[in-house]
Amino acid sequence: MAINTLSSHVLAAVVAAMSLCWPNPALQAATGQLSKALRIVVLDGENAVNIIQQNTAVAPLVEVRDENDQPVAGAVVAFSIRGRGAGFSGQPTLQLMTDTAGRATATGLTPTATGSLDIDVTATTLQGQRGSATISQTNFATAADAATAGRAGSGAPARETGGSARTVAPTAVAPEVPTTAASAVEPVAVAATGAASPAGESQTVVVTGPFSLGSSLTITWGSGWGTCTAPRTFAGTVVLNLHRQGDGSVSGTMTTTAEDSYGTMTCSGKATPFPPGRDVVPSRTVPVTGTASSFSAELIVRRTPGGTHSLVVTGALSDGVVHGTLTEVQAHVPNQFFSVASTHTAAAITLR
Repeated sequence: MAINTLSSHVLAAVVAAMSLCWPNPALQAATGQLSKALRIVVLDGENAVNIIQQNTAVAPLVEVRDENDQPVAGAVVAFSIRGRGAGFSGQPTLQLMTDTAGRATATGLTPTATGSLDIDVTATTLQGQRGSATISQTNFATAADAATAGRAGSGAPARETGGSARTVAPTAVAPEVPTTAASAVEPVAVAATGAASPAGESQTVVVTGPFSLGSSLTITWGSGWGTCTAPRTFAGTVVLNLHRQGDGSVSGTMTTTAEDSYGTMTCSGKATPFPPGRDVVPSRTVPVTGTASSFSAELIVRRTPGGTHSLVVTGALSDGVVHGTLTEVQAHVPNQFFSVASTHTAAAITLR
């Protein structure tokens, strides 16, 4: 299960700051809890076979348990790729939060190189409890290579750190996902860049420009640090590849690259502030639809049961230039540990 409150890039920055004080003896004393080891049960993904040609992999699924063998909700789980054999949507690490059943699923895993693949998993709670495990998989170039090696359909029972294993369904080879016209975003061939065209004629343009949105990150903790705030900047580049038909309709793609930066975070219940941090948002491409006078594109940066982080671009194309608005929306749902203030920030953009 993905994060149930924070979008991944916000959580990454917060976890980086919190790592300076986890485990935190003062917080443990305040909450009356001692640091005890967590256990991580690997429910899916152990000994899985991934096929590079199909660009698919078996997503690791883990369950975090406490010393009483009960599921732990709200634990921060970090999945880290060893080496260069795979990535989570292009990144070597992925940080999630366990759901009410204590589970977290590392979606977005994509194999990139053949051979053994090890994924280190760690779990941490606000009370300083920690646990770790390693998930082993194998990447093959093609399904035929996996079959030749005798690995097609291989799997293993659930494995538990610090305890005995229990049987679950075998882990199969990552399923083949065929590419169809409905599932793929086709690149638009560039016939001209930024050039105007008479009414009734088709036109293809590629325009680009920067954006920068300033806001404040506010986190209210249930105990310990009180309310923490930090200045935040979400900045990057937008590229629109647009094709205007003779009837005025517009199609194409939007590609964005961005970086989330946070300044020094001060907390009402903590004397020493947390240092600044940043997180790079992977480049992504989504379709653009509408007309030359009014088109739009929406990029879902992260959607979880507890919130959504999205970017929406609306605009108009005239004489090879786009004038519009970029809006960032972060909608969060509080949980029992902390709440994050939702934000809605917009800025005018001009792309040429």
